[in-house]
Amino acid sequence: MDNIKAKNLMALNLLRLGQLKPFSGKRVFNTVLIAFCLVVGAVSDLSAAEDLLPRIDGLKPVQPNQALLGSWQLVSGQYLDDKAQWVDYQTLNLTAIKVISEGHFSFTTMKVVEGKRQFWAAGAGTYQATATEYRERPELNSFGVSDRAEFVFSYRIEGHQWHTQRFEEGELKETEVWQRLD
Repeated sequence: MDNIKAKNLMALNLLRLGQLKPFSGKRVFNTVLIAFCLVVGAVSDLSAAEDLLPRIDGLKPVQPNQALLGSWQLVSGQYLDDKAQWVDYQTLNLTAIKVISEGHFSFTTMKVVEGKRQFWAAGAGTYQATATEYRERPELNSFGVSDRAEFVFSYRIEGHQWHTQRFEEGELKETEVWQRLD
């Protein structure tokens, strides 16, 4: 029973991190595991699953950045400009795609003007992620930051959406919502 409960806790933890394929990759299997977890009360402490993960059938815990892997499309966002005014991405007609791999990111942002797309910004480089923090280090960019610059975001994954907030010196500077494409 303990092994089954541990596997179910693991499944819930993986789903919480945005991973939909904890064991077999079949969504039906995930649904059964979650239902079983609810019935036996295994959902009372998800943090216990993290302690059990490395010991279950030789499976390794999901690394936080695995929840971010894939392609993302910008849904909404805003940034604080140099006049301390919030600028909504929607008023700028921005559209963007960001791709996250095992250790690198890249994004391209376009602005739609009179029905035509115009280049707005692009960047690529390395990143690191914990369960709640994402750090980008652009190596290539169109907006003039040095190759030693680092952008630090707090984040959360809700379903297929990635919500980010970027702070500088304790002040909120940017928020974004991304929708998973794959």
